[in-house]
Amino acid sequence: MNALIILVVIVFLLAAGAAGLKAQKKRIETGLDGMIGLEGEVIERLNPRGKVYVHGEMWEAVIFGSDAAGRGESITVESVSGNILMVRRKKKEEVK
Repeated sequence: MNALIILVVIVFLLAAGAAGLKAQKKRIETGLDGMIGLEGEVIERLNPRGKVYVHGEMWEAVIFGSDAAGRGESITVESVSGNILMVRRKKKEEVK
């Protein structure tokens, strides 16, 4: 009986440890840093500045490079500067 209890405790501790390690490796998902890598849609033409819809909210954004992006185009957040998202247009092959 004691051996069974010890075995159950060991299995529980191993499972809890594995879950803890997995949580440590997870990407930041809060605050402005959590915006990086998210996809969105252009709401107001980016030339180079405009508005985008990302993660259920409208944001001011600046597009990288000399390209402009029109309303409805897909973008990806590359970085955040203050409350302004720095985005790039998704390539045609990246759009689902």
